Amino acid sequence: MNLKKLRKNYSSKQIMNKFLLFLILNLFFIKNLFAEINYLYCIETLEKARIGVFPNKGEVESAAIIEHDDIKNWIKIHSVYPLSEKIPFLYLEKTRVENTELGFKIDLDEKSGKNHRKDFYDFIKLENKIIYKRSAYINYTNPSNGQFILLGYDNIGDCENIDKKKYKSLLKQKSWSSNLK
Repeated sequence: MNLKKLRKNYSSKQIMNKFLLFLILNLFFIKNLFAEINYLYCIETLEKARIGVFPNKGEVESAAIIEHDDIKNWIKIHSVYPLSEKIPFLYLEKTRVENTELGFKIDLDEKSGKNHRKDFYDFIKLENKIIYKRSAYINYTNPSNGQFILLGYDNIGDCENIDKKKYKSLLKQKSWSSNLK
């Protein structure tokens, strides 16, 4: 179809609107096409215990199995403790991250009744890996048995990049050693 016929059938405004819609849709699909999801396996060691009973400073406290979308800026974290005989539990549902000069961060402050949870993660991207510092405060009362939990601590996470297949296999793993390797 040539330009004269196109102008005859559509006004300039209609042509421009269709062109803009075409551009917007293509940009959306291109952005999704190049979405980069990173999978990480991170060992968290205790840096400082403020409240609660923890292992000694420098000892392994937990492992985090992380899915992070660099383009859409979200993260999902599963966690597991040393010597666990269970699969990792979902610690943090898909949550938006805020980009920083050196990486990205998460700053959560959630309250529900008497329960209160604060979690701050500061992720730093290095050349071929990611490290992070995590500060957590948890004040939780279990309604079924009345057990009260109060924790406050700082951890350092050292992450290795893994592929999607390894990520999925770690989420199904039921037996963990004391060093979580």
